[in-house]
Amino acid sequence: MKKWCFIFLLVSLLVLSCGKNEGDKAGSEQASPDQLSSIKFAELVKDAQLKYQQGDYQGALDIYRKAGKINPDNAEVHYGMGMAAFALGDFEGAVVYYDKAIQLSPGFVEAYVDRGAAYLQQGKYFEAKVDASKALQLNPGFPPAEQLLELIEEEQSRI
Repeated sequence: MKKWCFIFLLVSLLVLSCGKNEGDKAGSEQASPDQLSSIKFAELVKDAQLKYQQGDYQGALDIYRKAGKINPDNAEVHYGMGMAAFALGDFEGAVVYYDKAIQLSPGFVEAYVDRGAAYLQQGKYFEAKVDASKALQLNPGFPPAEQLLELIEEEQSRI
């Protein structure tokens, strides 16, 4: 009986010891700076999207800019900055952001359409038409690009 108690006690100590070490490892493992940066980046993008959806375009732009400092090579962030700038009426600024998104991701169809819309707002019909055509080349039949071409034609017919 004493032998069983001793074995039980020994096994219990081993189990507790193993559990403690595993817990210590789990508790002591911390995210690397890259992981923390990725988490922060994702949170910022989510916050910026929420601000944009709520109509707080300046707040969205500010947050997208912070995200852009963490990951300056992310086309989606530059596109988001372009959308926010466009919504604020800063069409020239929007073009700059869309330019960067397209530079980083040349197949970014939505960025071509939205840059074209920003050009249209500035009365730059040729540039707008080029972007709408490029979007349709990348994605034939893309409704927003077709709608943009129609708007360009309407605006040009008024001149």
